[in-house]
Amino acid sequence: MLEQISITKLRFILAMSVILITALFAVEMPLLPTTLHDAYLISRVGIQLPMLFAVLALTWLSNYEQRHSQIMFVGILVGSLGNFAFYLYAWISETHEFTYEVLFLYVLYSAFLFRIKFSYYLIYAVVNLICFVVINLVWNVSGEYTYIRIAYMTIAIGTCCFGVYQIQVVCIKYTF
Repeated sequence: MLEQISITKLRFILAMSVILITALFAVEMPLLPTTLHDAYLISRVGIQLPMLFAVLALTWLSNYEQRHSQIMFVGILVGSLGNFAFYLYAWISETHEFTYEVLFLYVLYSAFLFRIKFSYYLIYAVVNLICFVVINLVWNVSGEYTYIRIAYMTIAIGTCCFGVYQIQVVCIKYTF
């Protein structure tokens, strides 16, 4: 699948990802109780940003193109799990519902920009959906909105899976 996105474009997208995650600080930090700031920084600065830098660094490996989907899969999965960990921690420690929209962003961003193989994206999507459903059903983070948010997340993830599959089919069909 990497043949449909140049390594230069991928590196640009990864660099932009660093900028976007960093920009989220300005938007998200003021919404958080100060007691959650350290945990938030651990999630963003201690987990997500280092993972992005690691993935970016790995793009210079001589065999990166053969390992693209595996490397990106691990990167986006670790990033998402960092988000889920903070989402759950914020609820358990402060009964604060961290915005679940950022979870959507990871799923959408990962689906259409990183061009990983459908099989890897499907695993990623299922893990994300399971995390979201379990956190919301077991801890009732979304309260009365639990089922509608689960429905939205399921629809979003399903749509992304379909989109990733379609992209892969088109790329295979038009690759000589």
